[in-house]
Amino acid sequence: MGTNKCKLSKKSLNAMTLIELLVVMVLVSLLALLAYPNYQQQLRSAHRTTAISDLIKLQLELEYRDNQGDEWENLIVEGRCQICRSKPEHFRFEIHNDSDANYLIKAIAQEQSQQTLDNCLVANNSDYLSIDARNQEFPKDCWQ
Repeated sequence: MGTNKCKLSKKSLNAMTLIELLVVMVLVSLLALLAYPNYQQQLRSAHRTTAISDLIKLQLELEYRDNQGDEWENLIVEGRCQICRSKPEHFRFEIHNDSDANYLIKAIAQEQSQQTLDNCLVANNSDYLSIDARNQEFPKDCWQ
């Protein structure tokens, strides 16, 4: 009789099979596929909230400088707000002023950062947020 020279071990290997690994990868991919769009929308919403905060900050600074008789033109240089936290790749700012001490401050969503895809802006068919001297906010739904 021949003897088996292989040493058989009763220990099993603690490893994943290729099928198990593929199943886990498919599940993780599906989870990422479903979660990523919601994550992107949450980021856009956070950037919108920051822009709204910056619009209010600009409004307060305009009122303060107007009462002091100071110039306000240097608050925004080439669309960049000098006192704001919003990044220029998300929002560009503008101040429109007339001789009657009326002003309109705009935060314009930028396409390259896909900020124009913000659900609130899309629902209101707008690409900007604004506030004026009479505290009229536009679009109203996005300010809540």
